[in-house]
Amino acid sequence: MIKIIVIVVAIVLIFVIIAYSDYISWFFKLLKGEIQHNNNLNKLMNKNKKNSLVSKKDIKKYLEMIDLNIRKLGYPLKSEYKLLEELERKLMYSRFDNKYIQELFKSIYEYMGINGEELKFTIRRTSSRTQTPVAGSYNEINKEVTLEVSTYTTIDQVISTLSHELSHHILLSNKVELKNRLDNEILTDLTAIYMGFHKYFYKAYRDKSRIIYEGEFLELVDRKKLGYIGYRDVKFAEKLSKKYKNTSKAIH
Repeated sequence: MIKIIVIVVAIVLIFVIIAYSDYISWFFKLLKGEIQHNNNLNKLMNKNKKNSLVSKKDIKKYLEMIDLNIRKLGYPLKSEYKLLEELERKLMYSRFDNKYIQELFKSIYEYMGINGEELKFTIRRTSSRTQTPVAGSYNEINKEVTLEVSTYTTIDQVISTLSHELSHHILLSNKVELKNRLDNEILTDLTAIYMGFHKYFYKAYRDKSRIIYEGEFLELVDRKKLGYIGYRDVKFAEKLSKKYKNTSKAIH
């Protein structure tokens, strides 16, 4: 009888250890001091309290460059992109079905005044929560936009990403670029904001942009930097873009 009880207790203990392995792992990491490393990451992410990554002087300089080129190239000066409610519902209820992402892509490039016939569009999917929930790229040679989405992606993240990649297309197709890669990415983000996608950048910043570490007791999320500029940079760029577009001639 005693042997049976011992065997049953041993089996129960095995199941408990398996079920609570994450807790046990976390406890030993805490003893070793490994959790402190993750807390240091959290401090590092929160270091920039102002949520501003670019100086106002540089934003003004880049926007003047964008304003001049967008006018010269004949792209429309529109105030704000608005997603149709019907398409938004389709995207939400279908969990970003490829068919509706294609429809969204078309609505964005048409709004921006881009000839979609010369573009290629590829959609990739990832289920990993520890990766960026949405990512994009633009291949200048093939004129191909690639969008990577996950189950944690939001509509605002998709729209801000697509507008960024299509802004790459506008700038690079017309040889409007800077020498430094990071400066080019900032210029591209600002082009998307200038062309009316500021609202989606705002909302995307409020979403979880990247989970760096995830455990039972600790989750580190970088909410500050979805693209290449900060949240306050978006606000400043929106106001300045509106001022430029409401002027009959480019401000130079």
